[in-house]
Amino acid sequence: MRPDSVDGPRDTPWNTRDVEVITPENARIVFTAAKPFDPASQEARNLAAVGITPPGVGRGDNVGRGDNEEHA
Repeated sequence: MRPDSVDGPRDTPWNTRDVEVITPENARIVFTAAKPFDPASQEARNLAAVGITPPGVGRGDNVGRGDNEEHA
């Protein structure tokens, strides 16, 4: 591996932390890990701005039910 073959870690707007590795064969591999969800974070506000909210927020009587039940 070359010294410049790793990029990151880098935080993403969708609340993950990514590390990118370029292999000797020139394959690009991205390792992604979920970051703990903080409802007061900028990432949470970004997700809410496009309609993505955590379970139980803004769903009326859907609190406590599985997320997919509203789509069944």
